Amino acid sequence: LTSLCTGVAWMVWVFSNPENQWNLLVRMELAEQSGCIPNYEEYPNCRSGGMNSTQEETCFSIENGVLEFPEGCDQSCTGVYNDCTSHFILWVGPVLVGMTMFFLSFFC
Repeated sequence: LTSLCTGVAWMVWVFSNPENQWNLLVRMELAEQSGCIPNYEEYPNCRSGGMNSTQEETCFSIENGVLEFPEGCDQSCTGVYNDCTSHFILWVGPVLVGMTMFFLSFFC
């Protein structure tokens, strides 16, 4: 019963507010907040300042809850954070715990 309540509560939380959904904006915000290191080897044009720049900032930014892509910065540049999975595990954690408890309830 606890596992089902956890799963249902998580689903209600996700669908009650777009800011709780796993979308591109949330992914980029959490990657930057968690200190994830951008992968510029696969995306060399995505540095702030261009390909030959030594800056460690991405060319896109988040302004007032919107991803801003200046000229010369493609939306594919969000791929610099593809290797960052720790924030996804934290986001999906409650449903994973609920599923684990549900399946264990049949064996324990």
